[in-house]
Amino acid sequence: MKKYILQQVNFLDYFFIEVAKKIVFGFIKNMFSLRKLFARQATLPQIKYKKYAGYKYPAKITVTSPHPIDCEIEPYHTKYDDYPYFLTTLYSGHNSEVGTHRYYIDHDIMYGIKIETKFSQRGQGFGEFMRLLSLITMKENNLREIKIESLLSAIPFHRKYFFEPDIEKNSFPIKILLTNIKNDETLPPHFRTATKGLLRHPQEHFIRKVNSLIAKIMDKHLLKRKHLMTPDGYIYGAIPMRLKRSNVNKNKDFFNALFKKHGIDYEI
Repeated sequence: MKKYILQQVNFLDYFFIEVAKKIVFGFIKNMFSLRKLFARQATLPQIKYKKYAGYKYPAKITVTSPHPIDCEIEPYHTKYDDYPYFLTTLYSGHNSEVGTHRYYIDHDIMYGIKIETKFSQRGQGFGEFMRLLSLITMKENNLREIKIESLLSAIPFHRKYFFEPDIEKNSFPIKILLTNIKNDETLPPHFRTATKGLLRHPQEHFIRKVNSLIAKIMDKHLLKRKHLMTPDGYIYGAIPMRLKRSNVNKNKDFFNALFKKHGIDYEI
């Protein structure tokens, strides 16, 4: 009987020792995880937000990887209209300005005026960084879309971030564009055939089909300056494009990977 009691006591001692070990190890593990979390939060650049004319925007952010960048966004008004305008300026190195992005917001639409990286600084991701900042403003204010007028040379840049042609019936010379494409013998036959069909039978969903065709031509880098020329020689310098919020959400993994790549603590 005495031996049985001793065995019980030894078993209870072992049991409590094992429980105590698990509690201590669990506590240490949790403390280590918290330490890593706090260290990560301490090193990630924090986005400083402000509000202007009812719109929330990322006023300042500094990142160190992959390039050291200081970014400031300043709001302003013009004497010509009542829209809130915003100017994004990127600085790299010794306060050297490397890029700017100017836009305004009207209700739930952002209108891009100009996004530009200095010629000597191109190819380093600064334009991409500015595009990501505009997506932050888009999400924080639940904007429906971003509209721009793109130069032909900038179309590949905008297509990379899922901008689509935004040709509307009364805002762009659709028939001139389609006629020029139809008559361009250097284009693949299937594009010219599709254009002939659209010109011959402008039916329901005509605008959607036109934009879909132009997107395919853009992706082959075949949209040319002469396609934007009127019969009297005037050339439209830019083509309307847009990025819908639904397209951003659909491709959020792509954009979130870019935020991570540029050291921006944000997710769509």
